[in-house]
Amino acid sequence: LQMHSEVFRYYELFETILEFFQNKDPSLRGSLKNLMNLICNCKEANLI
Repeated sequence: LQMHSEVFRYYELFETILEFFQNKDPSLRGSLKNLMNLICNCKEANLI
């Protein structure tokens, strides 16, 4: 359960970073979002 809350906090922080890049570099924002989704999916798979 602790791991899940840590992942959630990182995801919230990452959303802030994505918002910043939305105006600066949309292509980089898309790449970062894809990377974050891959990381979250991997972490969730390891929790099972």
